[in-house]
Amino acid sequence: MKLLLTTILSFSLTFAACAEEVVVATDVWEGYTSKDERGYYIDLLRTIFPAPEYSLKFEFVPFKRSLRILDSGKADIMLAAYSEDLPPAQLAKYPTDADSVSAVVSKALATNWKGQESLTHKVVVAKNAYGYDRYFKTPIKYSEKHNLKSMLLMLKKGRVDAVLDYKKDIKPLWKILELGEKFVVLDDVIVENVYPGFAVDRLDLKQHYDKSFLKLYQSGEIRKMMLKHKLSEARIPMLKNEEGIIILDKQTTDKVNESVVE
Repeated sequence: MKLLLTTILSFSLTFAACAEEVVVATDVWEGYTSKDERGYYIDLLRTIFPAPEYSLKFEFVPFKRSLRILDSGKADIMLAAYSEDLPPAQLAKYPTDADSVSAVVSKALATNWKGQESLTHKVVVAKNAYGYDRYFKTPIKYSEKHNLKSMLLMLKKGRVDAVLDYKKDIKPLWKILELGEKFVVLDDVIVENVYPGFAVDRLDLKQHYDKSFLKLYQSGEIRKMMLKHKLSEARIPMLKNEEGIIILDKQTTDKVNESVVE
């Protein structure tokens, strides 16, 4: 028995020594990442970089800091970057999902809502480093804060006109802050693709990721992962090849074939 335990320990140490450590810097987003290492992004990376070949180490930090950590070389991968956040060579070839940003506004403002233009010259806040103002075609009085709860309290007190953030993160604070009577959540105020970013000296990981992600997408596994974590089908990314032709996943291909047969 003692010999068996020694052998098992020896094998474990050997695998640990051979595993390539990959440090991933990410913020926490409901359904995507969590500090107990659950979510779509977590499942995705564990599938693409499986043990024992790889050892994933997740560093949960604010989004702005994840960009700095990647730039400093202290992380190999960061998650949910917009196309403007990093040089193209550091971004994954394909988006992980279509990022949907919601706005919390007063019911009075929502009554005559006409999309982003309704926030023209309004006071709008969002979390640090998100830079949502770059997606507005009309001028807004934009600033960034550290904490979602404090931003929603600013809205409640009439100090701002809109708070931009993710609906899944807004919902847990809704009842706590008693926002239901005077405020509403408007979906899809901003919809943009997001990508993993890779350190400049770890583009080997990017190459491996790109090939693996495409295979997972075409097989339908990306769709399954997202739905497993109760993410909307509308967030499933649309992939295109070098010629700009849309790449279909298995489920979509099957539907197309069925309609042709009918």
